[in-house]
Order: sequence, then C-alpha cells, then structure tokens
Amino acid sequence: MLWLGEPRGYLSDWLTQLWVRATGQRMDIAQVPWLDGPTGDRRGIGRNFFTDLAEREGLVVIREGRRGLLRDFNALAAPDFDPQAVDQTVVAFYTHTSDFDLDAWAEWRGVSSIRSASRPTIQPPSTAAQCPAIRPGHKPRRYERGDPAR
Repeated sequence: MLWLGEPRGYLSDWLTQLWVRATGQRMDIAQVPWLDGPTGDRRGIGRNFFTDLAEREGLVVIREGRRGLLRDFNALAAPDFDPQAVDQTVVAFYTHTSDFDLDAWAEWRGVSSIRSASRPTIQPPSTAAQCPAIRPGHKPRRYERGDPAR
C-alpha cells in the first residue's frame, strides 16, 4: 500500500474517498443521526480500536459476563419503529451480543464491485434490526465465488 502522508492516508483509501465525494450525497448528520459513528484514523483500525474509542468517548469496555450492544432494546422506539414487533432473536442479538458468534470479512471483486458499490448498502437501524438470520451460536458459512447457495 502506497502511503501518501497524513492528510491523504493510503492511496487506496484516498481514491475511495474521492469516489465517495464524486458519487455520494452530502448529508446533514442532524437529519440522519444513525450515520454518526466512530471512524478509524488514516493508518488503520488496529487491535486497540475499541479500547482507544472508549477512552476518547469516556466509555468503559466490558470484557466479562453477558454483554450486548444495547441494555434496553426499547430505547430504539420511534414513531416509525416498534421494538415490540421485532423478532425476539433479533432483540436477543442486540441485548446479549456476547452470546453470538459473528464472522465478518471484506474482499475486493474488481470492476464488478464498482457496480455493486453504487447500490445503497447502509440501512437505518429500524430496518437493519429486522434481520432474522442471526441466531445464538450460529456458525456462519462463508460463501465462495460461484457457490450456488449464494
């Protein structure tokens, strides 16, 4: 990876940011607060990302016991979102996240990724929370290129 210096970061990241500026839409974070979240620095995320974030934000990282993304799922209640209507498995994921095994990865697929990347992929919490495929103890299967189940 080619380093362009602190103002730009790595070449690939800088080019991605240019592409986002050229094709994206400027948003007022007050209008879409669910988009406001932590970001990494120009040198990458690293293994201490959450510890560093907690320190900056005055938070505490809890590493023992049963833990969740939310203490109370009802905190997501809104005029257009009823937490009581959400499948209890999804509620369990948000309130007892440490009970789940998660697997995530990213990969580049060349030019075909540019076409895919132009589609909206970020969902507000009210729609993302409806994901029914997450189950406690679920061992996700990684789909490989050409896999018919994909």
